[in-house]
Amino acid sequence: MENKIQDLISATKGVMGEVLAEDAIPKLAEEMLKGTVLEATSGAFSMLSPRIGGVMVAYQQRRWERNWEKYISLIYERQREFNERLEKLDTEMRKKFRYDFFPLVSDFVQSEKQEEKIGLIVNGLTNIAGGINWQEDVVLMFYDTLSQLNLLDLRLLKLYASTYIERDDNDDIYKLMNECQIDNSQAGMIREKLERLGLIQSKNEEKIYENIENVIKYVEDIAKGKKDPKLKRIKNVPKSESYRITSFGLKFIKFFMKSYEIEN
Repeated sequence: MENKIQDLISATKGVMGEVLAEDAIPKLAEEMLKGTVLEATSGAFSMLSPRIGGVMVAYQQRRWERNWEKYISLIYERQREFNERLEKLDTEMRKKFRYDFFPLVSDFVQSEKQEEKIGLIVNGLTNIAGGINWQEDVVLMFYDTLSQLNLLDLRLLKLYASTYIERDDNDDIYKLMNECQIDNSQAGMIREKLERLGLIQSKNEEKIYENIENVIKYVEDIAKGKKDPKLKRIKNVPKSESYRITSFGLKFIKFFMKSYEIEN
């Protein structure tokens, strides 16, 4: 294990320092023992030449080390915040954080391909330390979803949440497309991905569904012989698709983009 990571863990104090010292070090040691050895001898690597396979293993090893160093560094920098939150939990909840949630979240660190997302992983961990979203399946769903999104996906998703969260930037779709050099079709593909993951939903589909429901209600009223049945106004469905953030999408954004304030 790198000395820098060991030094960071040793310098972290309080409850979070205990978690890192007693749980992070064994996990890191275990992963280092099994990680590169298994990767070098299994899966696709076993089909590559020794030279290419060695390069790939070395690359993954460096990424693995960078990710863990970033992860531990951010926890170290925010140890006061972590400790303040953890100290407000009762003994059983602190145990659950240590033995259930910390290992669960840490499993997502080594495989993350974009180092910038490690900060989001830590944001989520601070919220868990504060007693936010303590359903293990929900936490796993959040982190599984995060692992499927890249930074561009997240940036576009954040635009749909601008009505609901405070923002200190002036980002918009045109700025995003220009800076990331994507066109309308590529932006459309990202929207479809976000919709598939349940983070945004089509406004047009909502209107179509509501129109169908109104027509069904009107036909049922006629069949029942109601006097003067009325058909509600059919909403116009634009040719161009539009979306809005879902309840899950908003909870997802808030969970990873900010640390919830915890009441005393």
